[in-house]
Amino acid sequence: IVFFAGQAGWCHALGALPSVLFGALISATDPVTVLAVFQRLGVDTHLFSIVFGESIMNDAVAIVLVRTLLGFRDASPSAVTALYALGTFFRIF
Repeated sequence: IVFFAGQAGWCHALGALPSVLFGALISATDPVTVLAVFQRLGVDTHLFSIVFGESIMNDAVAIVLVRTLLGFRDASPSAVTALYALGTFFRIF
């Protein structure tokens, strides 16, 4: 969304890689707010545990995705670099 909004002139234009990096970083922060609200409201511990586990997995995927994408800052897009990125992601994760 950030990439297309920038291309349409609705916000600062970012390239494809910076847009994906931004999305990976932002996605990791969403469950943190929900967990804070759950704790304040005293939500059932089972539900809290499920959302907490999802949050931890989401954070781990975001870290691995950012590390993988940062390795391709200077690479030109191609099928080979895409396959290498996929391999790197699974090797780190």
